[in-house]
Amino acid sequence: MQKTIFYISVFIVLNLLASVFFVSPGYKIAGDAVSYHESIKYLEGKNIEGPLPTHRLLTTPLMLLISVSLDKTIGNPYASLALVNLAFYILLALVFYKLAFEISQDQRVALLASIIFISNYHIINIDNFFLADMAGRFFFVLGN
Repeated sequence: MQKTIFYISVFIVLNLLASVFFVSPGYKIAGDAVSYHESIKYLEGKNIEGPLPTHRLLTTPLMLLISVSLDKTIGNPYASLALVNLAFYILLALVFYKLAFEISQDQRVALLASIIFISNYHIINIDNFFLADMAGRFFFVLGN
């Protein structure tokens, strides 16, 4: 079991290093990340541009509150949101392994299923680099 978790951890690190190549040097915040950052600004008491993103405040409060508290120590809302997503990405991989092991009762099958899941392009690119709600995915899989 310890050996399998070690292999998953090594694969996560290698996977994230490889996924850095998806991000171009001129990376701009776009898509859902704009509303996440506006929500963080609102929770910090700063002025926001545009309407209040109540849908983010109501659906992703845990991730936003952790990001706000982390932002107070780091001083960068983008980095704090990325770190929170990274932590939930790693937790998601471990919880998915446990779920796959419960279903298959085979460590090898669970490891391969976890590797396929965490190396999915949508999980890496959309969630980590566009800074979407990785905590939502984590709790969804944890609930299963």
